[in-house]
Amino acid sequence: AGTSAVTVTWNTVGARTVSVSYTTSPAGCTAVSPTVYPVTVVTPPIPTISGPTSACLGFASNVYSTQTGMTGYVWTVSAGGVITAGGGTQAITVTWNTLGAKTVSVNYTNVAGCNALVPSAFNVVVNQTPSPTIAGPSLLCAGSTGVVYTTEPGYANYTWTISYGGIITSGLNSNQVTVDWATAGSRSITVNYSNALGCSALAPANRNVTVNSAPVPVILGLNQLCEGSTGVTYTTQENYTAYVWTISPGGTITSGAGSNAITVNWNTPGYQFVTAEYTNGLGCQPITPSVFNVNVDPKPLAAGVIAGVSPVCAGATNVMYTVAPVELALTYVWTLPAGATIVSGNNTRTIRVDYSNSASSGIIKVSGSNDCGLGVSSPNFNVVVNPIPATPVITRHGATLTSSANTGNQWYLNGVLIPGATGKKHIAVYTGNYTVVVTLTGCSSAVSNSILVLPVGMDDARVNHLLDIYPNPNNGEFNIKIETLKSEEFAIEIYNNLGSLVWKQENVTINGAYTTHADLKTMPAGVYMVTLRNKANSLVKKVIIMN
Repeated sequence: AGTSAVTVTWNTVGARTVSVSYTTSPAGCTAVSPTVYPVTVVTPPIPTISGPTSACLGFASNVYSTQTGMTGYVWTVSAGGVITAGGGTQAITVTWNTLGAKTVSVNYTNVAGCNALVPSAFNVVVNQTPSPTIAGPSLLCAGSTGVVYTTEPGYANYTWTISYGGIITSGLNSNQVTVDWATAGSRSITVNYSNALGCSALAPANRNVTVNSAPVPVILGLNQLCEGSTGVTYTTQENYTAYVWTISPGGTITSGAGSNAITVNWNTPGYQFVTAEYTNGLGCQPITPSVFNVNVDPKPLAAGVIAGVSPVCAGATNVMYTVAPVELALTYVWTLPAGATIVSGNNTRTIRVDYSNSASSGIIKVSGSNDCGLGVSSPNFNVVVNPIPATPVITRHGATLTSSANTGNQWYLNGVLIPGATGKKHIAVYTGNYTVVVTLTGCSSAVSNSILVLPVGMDDARVNHLLDIYPNPNNGEFNIKIETLKSEEFAIEIYNNLGSLVWKQENVTINGAYTTHADLKTMPAGVYMVTLRNKANSLVKKVIIMN
């Protein structure tokens, strides 16, 4: 006071003023009224801090934060603490390296440009972390099971981990676990837990484990032999100790027990086995004994009854015969009558047989077979082979067709069976190709020759008058002459002796005489039928082509 400058402390907020007056020199004049300077006093900030009040020694995961949106953040921590991230920002990360009571403080400048009167302080207690240890075997063999590892009891949040090759089978979340070591190699097991203050070790406790290889015995010897085989030798690797051999009840070890080679007699047929184990130079035994499977074969049992077809026709093909599976049979041996041949399934229990045209009736039988010989054959299967009837020949007299066979005939029209037409003779009442098949004792002949029957609307004299073919016979080239009494429309068709159409003219209008030329020189020699057909009638005449 009394000088040109003053220092003021404002203790309340609100609108305030500062005024000044002075006397001039040398005149000695004073201002009529003091000069007034307005001042606004605002409330300073009070920072707050959030974060863990209880921390664990050495952990770098402690985050402390204050209000956002400010400037000039200034953080301090007490001795033993290190700010590892966030200095000058709204949040910091702290690592506590010593135990005990600690503090974190902060100050900043708010939007009005004010700082806290004093930094805010936040109290923290830093707690001790535990030091786990692991007890348990560190040297063992692959395949070891039920191996126990322990750590200190009385804590919480036990966390065990194990490397590849090991499996924790029980005890997770406790101070004791049971482990199976499946494979050989350098392995490890670790544990961590939380003490009563909620702190865990900075790093889990680790125990290194060496898992030695377990031996895998290799057994050599015969695996396929016959019942009663004796002196059969089986061997495994040599130069080890504590050899243990076992075999299935169907065999007897006659020598070599306790060594790397044994001799066996096989007394009982069926599936048998040999096992071997030993201790290797690392003191390890196999995880499981090696097993060598042996098949001791007897002769097959007797074959059962054959199922199949009898009688059959000579020339029959793909006829199936089968027998039920024969126990212990590897293949099947069939016996057939003369003229019968296996075409598929040979050496199996189901065969397909072709019979030649000269095959004879006889016996079919089968036996099961394996490396030890043939079993008892099946009961005889008597097969009757009936002959194939001779192929019939059809002759024609007018509309009457006659088969060369006296019995067993069945007539067909255009390949379709004619119901009831089973006699030696048949009257053709429909246009088309007629054939006949003869069936005797269940066997059918080949199809006969084909006879083409075409309707004739007029008598032969009338045909000769209205339809003329010349030359006839010819070399395949001939003329067809037609005469009519009035204008009519016709179709002119030529069929071969199988009834197939080989030449045709349609919609031919004839009024009087008409001649057309036919060229069939590319057709084979034979008898052909020339047909003149309209809506009402048909006229047919033969033409003979000679090449």
